[in-house]
Amino acid sequence: MKVIHILNKADILDKETILEYESHGFLPVSAKTGLGIEKLKSILVSELSLGKKDLDEGILTNVRQINAVERSLEAIEHSLTALKESAGMEFIAFDLKVASEALEEIIGKVTDDDLLNKIFSDFCIGK
Repeated sequence: MKVIHILNKADILDKETILEYESHGFLPVSAKTGLGIEKLKSILVSELSLGKKDLDEGILTNVRQINAVERSLEAIEHSLTALKESAGMEFIAFDLKVASEALEEIIGKVTDDDLLNKIFSDFCIGK
């Protein structure tokens, strides 16, 4: 496993302390002033083999997100197949809705089904 040693809050440390940490392989950064942030980005890009565009636009960070993207891609592929086979527009629309909902899971958008489930789980509605 690759480890990147980071010395945060370098803006409040004296130069001598920073130099000591640097001599042991630490990268001084300051989230407050931005010191060292570009160098940290550069290291991350090279170590993770990402392009700068990938890093700026974000990456998938967990299995749940990866699964959501895979489900979305699968639904898009189904919709393309349905389109090529001249299936009804309702089939294509359904697949595109599934793809959209899978991606919305990543950004945390609440769906109508989520809202209804919440209402019915929290309230006792007529019997």
